[in-house]
Amino acid sequence: MKLICDLDVGALYIQLGDRESDRAEWIDENTGVDVDAGGALVGIEVLDLDRLWPLDEIIRRYTIDPAQARQLMAAYPCRPTTRG
Repeated sequence: MKLICDLDVGALYIQLGDRESDRAEWIDENTGVDVDAGGALVGIEVLDLDRLWPLDEIIRRYTIDPAQARQLMAAYPCRPTTRG
């Protein structure tokens, strides 16, 4: 896992290995993900670190190594999601 942080704009990219991205998808206006051809998570982009981002939703929706998921959940707060 590699973290790339741009402190000038408050953005973060989390690279989850060396796989190539096949496509990018936006989770919300602040959070995007890169996934490989098999649908596995390659990276997470957060445009504004001052806002909470839906890490729990990302982990539910995409294939991610369980150890990496635990590391991410321990390091970053999650925005509660509501389903109704």
